[in-house]
Amino acid sequence: MKVRRILALVLSAALAVTALTACTSAKDEASQKSADKQTTTLSYDTVKIGVIHIGNPADGSGYTYAHDQGIVGMQKELGLKDDQIVRKNNVSDSDPAATETAIRECIEEGCNIIFGTS
Repeated sequence: MKVRRILALVLSAALAVTALTACTSAKDEASQKSADKQTTTLSYDTVKIGVIHIGNPADGSGYTYAHDQGIVGMQKELGLKDDQIVRKNNVSDSDPAATETAIRECIEEGCNIIFGTS
């Protein structure tokens, strides 16, 4: 139940941001029409989630483990398959290059939602 609330909050925030960015002036109408053509709709079959952990959830305790338990709960609640979750473990949050690499790898693997734990 807690995971549903968190997911609802995240999705509501995303919708709010989308609604706010959709407001444009008359001079931006042409570029908005172009952007609208690029909009796609996600379905459960096309959702792929990337998760960037600063540690290894296999350690069995701590922040990374707790975050991963939330991801596991979300996956179960939404009925997502294992291949729809991409985990990048032991990515140092003090190393911008490592973080960028992990994000790029998630994108290259088809992730359309990415959660960072730090």
